[in-house]
Amino acid sequence: MGMTYDAVTVSLEDAISELLEMTGEKTGDEVIDRVFHNFCVGK
Repeated sequence: MGMTYDAVTVSLEDAISELLEMTGEKTGDEVIDRVFHNFCVGK
């Protein structure tokens, strides 16, 4: 496809990250920020 190894690596890392978020093994920053915004002690 004409992609460099760096571009393939970035694409694979993005795909793995998305799969981990879908399975719940990784939590995105948006979810963590929302939880701390709503439930953080000391507000």
